[in-house]
This record gives sequence, structure tokens and C-alpha cells, in this order.
Amino acid sequence: MRNFSMYVFATVMTFFLFFHPDETKASPRLNVLSGEKLFDIPTEDNLQGVAYWDNHFYVGYDVGKGYGVIRKYNSGGKLVKETEPLSIGHAAELDFRESNKRLYVSNGGGKNPTFIYEIDILSSKPSITRKIDFHSLGNAGLVAIDHHSDTLVIHTAESDTTPPKLSIADFNGNIIKQFPIKYQGIPQGLEVFNGIIYFQTNNLLTMLNFNGQIIGQTAIKEPGESEGITILTKGGKDYYIYAYRHGNRIYRADLYTIHKLALLKE
Repeated sequence: MRNFSMYVFATVMTFFLFFHPDETKASPRLNVLSGEKLFDIPTEDNLQGVAYWDNHFYVGYDVGKGYGVIRKYNSGGKLVKETEPLSIGHAAELDFRESNKRLYVSNGGGKNPTFIYEIDILSSKPSITRKIDFHSLGNAGLVAIDHHSDTLVIHTAESDTTPPKLSIADFNGNIIKQFPIKYQGIPQGLEVFNGIIYFQTNNLLTMLNFNGQIIGQTAIKEPGESEGITILTKGGKDYYIYAYRHGNRIYRADLYTIHKLALLKE
């Protein structure tokens, strides 16, 4: 009886290994990014998205009941300005559009249909100037702007625990292109820079091309929860900016170094 049981076990394992070879491979160990902390933010408010423009950081906070605020900080982390509560939901991710000097905010959240809000953030009293409806794409919305083509790049999924897709759209809400991407974890940040899509989930940065193929990955291990991201250029160097919550703070890392750590394949 024991010999028969061992024979059955061996047969089953052989079948599994033959028909599921990928599932038996160990995941490759990723290099770990160690960034430089730029500044702490002395509040435990619900920090979410991050953007950068003209030597200032714009940080989104979810203040509850469908409202968010945007706070403007100088490069040393000093609070310069704060909007009134705006109906922008979770304020999951932000990006600044160079062509019209407006800020774009995704509401985000795994159960919330996706909307993108345009905010005249440089005015004396910032307000929502447009609401772009992407609810048909699903939930878990994140937004980035491709400045080369002046288009929106939008992350959506059925929830924040299901495989997402990325959509390229114009600012009238028309979809130009879509492609699925593999699930990498809870969606947190999105950015586009020099033809590469940067997608941050909890403690993981994934780089993709515009066909949805992963071209590089690196781990990020900091205490707390990953949040929004942006990229800035200063002194001739490009820097990846990323935020963490639970001890709110902002980090930076040299983008060239990230590409080496991620074994980037362009």
C-alpha cells in the first residue's frame, strides 16, 4: 500500500512539474533601493499622491467623506500653502501638466470608479476646473502625464487586489491605447519619464514600456506604507521622488542608480 501511495505521489508531482513549470521557479531576488530622506512631514494625516513643479512639492491628503486637500511644500519641507477641502476623493496620485500649468488628481481607491480632476493649483484660491470621467475603466485610479505626447496615463482595475490595465487618454477622456499589466501589489504611485512608466506598489518599483512589458524592477524597503511618486530634474540629474505614510516623509533617489539596480532593459 505504501509503495502504491508513493507511486501516486510521484506521478502527480511529475504531472505538476511538466504542466506548470513556471510555478516551480523561484522568484528572482531583487536589488533593494536605499534612498535619501529629503524631509519629514510633521503630521499623521492620510498622505497619498505627490507631484513636483518649480522647486515645490505638492502632496495630496485624503481628509475623509470624499474630500482631499493639496499642500504645497518648499524643497526643505516647509509648508507654503494648503487648499480648501476639495471633492477629489482619496487624492491617490497627482501630476503637474507643463503645457497648461494645472495639477491633475486621481481619486483612487479600490472600490471607487475612476475620475481625474484638473485643479488650477497656482491660483490664489485653487479649485477644481474640470472633472474627467473614466468610471468605465474601473476603480483604483492612478494618474500620470506623459509630457512628450501631452497625454494622460491612467491605472485602473476592478479593485486594488486584481490585475490592472493602463490606459493612454487625451484630456477630453478619449482612450488612445490600452494594455494589461501583471499584478504587482496594492497600487500606490504612477509616473512617466522619458518613455518609461514607473509604477509603485507596496515596497516595489516596476518599470514598464508602453506595451505593458516589465523592463526593470527594484525593491524599496522603508517602514510604513508606500504612497505617491514623481520625478524631478535638478542640477542636471534626474531624481525619483517617493513618499511614505505612517511617519509621513519624502525620499529621493538618483534615477540612473535605480536603472542600474533594476537591471533596466530599454
